[in-house]
Amino acid sequence: MSLSEQKLGDILKQIIDTYGAKGSITTNSLCDIMEKYETTPAQMDFVYKSIAEAGIQIISGLAMGIDGISQEAALAAGGESFGVLGCGVDICYPKSNRAIYERCKIQGGILSEY
Repeated sequence: MSLSEQKLGDILKQIIDTYGAKGSITTNSLCDIMEKYETTPAQMDFVYKSIAEAGIQIISGLAMGIDGISQEAALAAGGESFGVLGCGVDICYPKSNRAIYERCKIQGGILSEY
């Protein structure tokens, strides 16, 4: 096993051990884990897909960057993702994440305090 594969295994074990029983993970938690292991974008994509395949939901703010990337990977793997918006659920923000917003409505949900 290469160092890279071992690192990914460690990440997945930590995520599944910590969040598997809860069934969901936030991107803030993911950021903390990814920074600890200094993962590359390709490794991050693999981790997100593995999380989805393990049945762990992604809960995120639908923002550009790690939020959208994590949700897109989870949805592409057939997982569930929930977008949390700071506006009404009928408003997609940012507009550039419209496709993720629409898929979340089908494969998870859209959440808002409004």
